[in-house]
Formats: sequence, structure tokens, C-alpha cells
Amino acid sequence: MRAKTAISMLLCILLAAGPAIGVGQASSPTALTLEDAVAAAYAGNPQILGATASQSGATAGVRAARAAMFPRIGAAETATESTDPVFAFGARLRQGRFTAADFSPNFLNNPGPTSDYMSTAGVDWTVFDSGRARHEVRGAEAALTASRRQADATAQNVAFATIRAYYRALLANDEKSTTLAAVERAQAFARETHDRVDAGMALVADAMQADVELAQRQEDEAEAESNSVLAYSDLAATLGDPMKTFTLAIPPGTPGEIVQQLPELQQEALHKRPDLLALRSRVASATEQVKASRSAFGPQVGTFANVQADNPHPLSGGATNWTVGGKIELQVFDGGARRAEVSKASADAQVAQAALKQLETQAVLDVQRAFYARQTAQRKYAISDAMLSQTRESLRTAQDRYRAGLVTVAEVLRQQEQLGAMELDRTQALHQWWIASAQLRLATGELVLPTAGVKP
Repeated sequence: MRAKTAISMLLCILLAAGPAIGVGQASSPTALTLEDAVAAAYAGNPQILGATASQSGATAGVRAARAAMFPRIGAAETATESTDPVFAFGARLRQGRFTAADFSPNFLNNPGPTSDYMSTAGVDWTVFDSGRARHEVRGAEAALTASRRQADATAQNVAFATIRAYYRALLANDEKSTTLAAVERAQAFARETHDRVDAGMALVADAMQADVELAQRQEDEAEAESNSVLAYSDLAATLGDPMKTFTLAIPPGTPGEIVQQLPELQQEALHKRPDLLALRSRVASATEQVKASRSAFGPQVGTFANVQADNPHPLSGGATNWTVGGKIELQVFDGGARRAEVSKASADAQVAQAALKQLETQAVLDVQRAFYARQTAQRKYAISDAMLSQTRESLRTAQDRYRAGLVTVAEVLRQQEQLGAMELDRTQALHQWWIASAQLRLATGELVLPTAGVKP
């Protein structure tokens, strides 16, 4: 008894601190529907922000891969002064200032300082690379598709986390109301018992047992209040704003019936789940990388062109020349680097394929677990709802029999405790039913995104 009293005092202290942290305690909290909660999570949850940044990176990867298919154009300006004989000879020749006197052995062996201001512009274009660039572009595009699919999966995961937190907060509210109703019943019965003791119709021990029952129900109420504060805090954190205050809308009725059978839902998951689609795109990207690495063994054909102006002074006094050409390159030996690149790309592709197979198996199991969890929650709700009315009637009968002296106070207290437990069971089963329904839609890849008038 003392331990429970200490727990009760601790919970009261936590509840007193609740308004100070502002969770669900604001003077004018925002009314939050489930759709609004999911939309807020999309706007503020860090996972969504990270998925968006990942898509931006994948988009840049596609642009980088495509850039390799275009010619490279560059320009440079170089200023040089040197007494190197070869440089002096070549510079005067390129500048168009070479004369017969420049053949003098004295000049050739000991030229004075020679200046050259060289301006160059050139184009270098690999017109054929055995398909490497094409495969790299396809791989980057598949990676971008995977990033987008993964963003969809992240969005659905965040939506489910929000739905779960929302219904848990609603459950905490309902549990708080249920425990409060139990306290009120216990208070009423305790008053009645004391009145019966005063009238000489009951034992003092009956009143003492009723008081103990009331204290226990009050401790349950304090714990439920604390759980409600924490549930609101969890929901606010899921929305990306731990200091957010709000009230929650009451969900209408019970979830709808499942139309499809389990095998249909499992097939649907294999074709629609965004995380599976993302991994399939990653397998395609890895396959293209294998092809790109193998292309390194083929020849490369390129063209080039450049124009060059050499002047003895920064802006004038020289000459201009140009060069155009083509080249074919075939690497014969590289120490095994290309072969190692192919082996690594092939291993990465095999890892991706193995992960895909594992995820497909996991998706089938996820649907099965979610399907039966939803059925279980639905049955538990139906059973607890049916039993609740019977338990209420049992309590009423026990109270009447106690007043008639046919049963002890322990029977009434037992029925009161059982009624409170049945009320909690039905409340928990209802909210678990909603959560299990969302879990099933998540497992099949069909968790509805928030739109006007549509409940996730």
C-alpha cells in the first residue's frame, strides 16, 4: 500500500510538471485531425527532409553522367619568359618572328630572355567509348528512380508512425476517461458503503475495502494522466515539433472491412510497395554499372581541335595556329584494374539482388502478420464490446445482491475492477484495430497520403 502511495505521489508530481513543458496544455491548443497530423509530419519530419535531399543528389548524379557524352571545351592563357634554348626557338617560330639570324649558333645556344603570351582554346570529344557513358547514364537514371521510390517509402513510413502516434494519444485520452469513470464508480460505492456502515447495515471492514479500492483507482487515474502527457509528447516529436500543442479529433466508428484475401494482398505488396520498387531500381542501376565497367575493355574513339595564339607581348605581335585530329585508344594492360572494377560491380549487383529477394520474402511476411494482427484486433474488439455490457449487468446485480446482504463487498469490488478492465480492453482493441489497419496498408504499399477528405 505504501509503495502504491509513493507511486501515486510521483505521478502527481509529473502531472504538475506537464503544463510547464507545454505538451497538450496550451491555453488555446490547435485542433489536429489525423490528416493534418500526417501533413505536418511531411513538412517537418527530418526523414522527409533527408529523402528530399537524397533525390536532389541523385538528380545531380544523372546530370553528371550525361555530361560525359558531350564535348569538353576549354580555354587558357599562359605567360612565360625563359632563356631555355628550345623554348626560345619554338616561341619565336610560333610567334611568326623567326628569321635567318635565329639560326646563329650563338643565338641557338645562348638566347636571351624570350617572352611568350599564349592563348589557347580547344575541344575534346569522345565520340565512342564502347557504350560506357550510355550505361552510366542508365545506371544514374535507375538510381534516381530508386531514390524517388525510396522517398515514397519514407513518406509512407512517416505517415504510419504519425498514425500510430496519433491513435496512441487518442488511446491515452480514452484510458484517462475510463480510469476517471472507474474512480467515480469507486467514489460512489465508497460513499454508499460508509452510509451503510453508519446505518449499521455493513461492517467497518467493508468501508475500509471500498476505500482501498478507491485509492487504487485514483492511482490508475494518475498513471493514465501521465501516460497521456507522454503520448502527446511522442506525437509532437513525430511531427517534428516537440513543443507543439494541440487537441485531437475523435475518429469515427471502426475501420472498414477487408475486401481482398491474403494472397491478393501479398501479390499487391510485391507489385506496389515503394521500398521493393526502389530496390528493383537499384538492382537495375547496379546491372548497368557492371555493363559500364566491362565497356572499359573496348576501344575509345575521340576527336580534338584547338587554336593557339602566341605573342611576344600580351596583346599583339605574334601569330595563330590551329590543330585538328582524331585518336583511337585501346588499353592493353592496366595491372588488373579494369578486371577488378568489373568484379566489384558484379559483386555489388549480386548484393542488391540478394537484398531484393530478402525484401520480397519479408514483404510477404509483413502482409501476413499485418493481416492477422488486424483480424485479431477486430475480434478482440467484438468480444470485448459484447462482454462489456454483460460485465455492467454483472456489476449492477452484484450491487443489488450486496445491498440485500446476499454477497460480500469483495464481490462488488471484484465486479467493479472487472468492469474497468473490460472498458480498457475494448478501448485498446479499438485503437489497435485502427493501427493494425494502417499497418496492413503500409505492408501492401497503399498507405493513403493525406488529401482533403481522405483518412489515412
